[in-house]
Amino acid sequence: MAQTVTAPNTFITRTRRMPWLLHQAQQRTQDYTPSSEVIAASQPGRTGAIHWQAYLPEGTTPAPLVILFAGAGRSPLSVVDMWLDTAQRHDVILVSPDTRDPQGFLSDLQHDTLQQMVAQISQTREVDPDQIYLFGHSQGGQVALTLANQINGPWRAVATHGGFPQASSIRDAAAAPPLRLYLGDRDQIFSVTSAQEAGKRYARAGHRTELHLIAEHGHWFYDKGPRIAEDAWQWFQAQSEPDPA
Repeated sequence: MAQTVTAPNTFITRTRRMPWLLHQAQQRTQDYTPSSEVIAASQPGRTGAIHWQAYLPEGTTPAPLVILFAGAGRSPLSVVDMWLDTAQRHDVILVSPDTRDPQGFLSDLQHDTLQQMVAQISQTREVDPDQIYLFGHSQGGQVALTLANQINGPWRAVATHGGFPQASSIRDAAAAPPLRLYLGDRDQIFSVTSAQEAGKRYARAGHRTELHLIAEHGHWFYDKGPRIAEDAWQWFQAQSEPDPA
């Protein structure tokens, strides 16, 4: 599917039949263990009170950065694992703060903490300041969208899978990056109706917002996550292209 840029202050819903997400086996367990590959490829760090895990590809040129937020109770490595193939393919830096205590994380997050984290990472591999993005799954999606809506940060665009705040918590935004919300139409936790309500509220708040409903897909992220990450990355890149004259 073409990665389009929607007009400002708009909300659109698209239903997508992604062949690689169809006909999933019924999920019988919530167990997930980060792969040995991501454990070997990542490194821990800390900025103030915030602990994080990062994938820092070697290189000498400034690289894009995706800041990732994991689902409730999950290790930061769980979402880095889902993005690792995309990061290796496209030379992308990944960093995932530990948000297993989301309220504590947001309390610890001062207005410049993430900027300090970016500066710290840039000591190892320089970050391209024009290509910083947010992505979150489930509870991590709620965190990513809260940051996008309430903090004027450096992020160019924000995508989530299976997670968003209630519409009543969304504020009018002075700086409003574009948003893409992926949601399975069979998600057991977040409903299509509430996603549409949130999407419309984000549009009124100033964000151009896309809701991508994935046909025959539920909430589980940890088998299809790498393909969703690649799709989100292509959309991120479209948001970074100059607007046509």
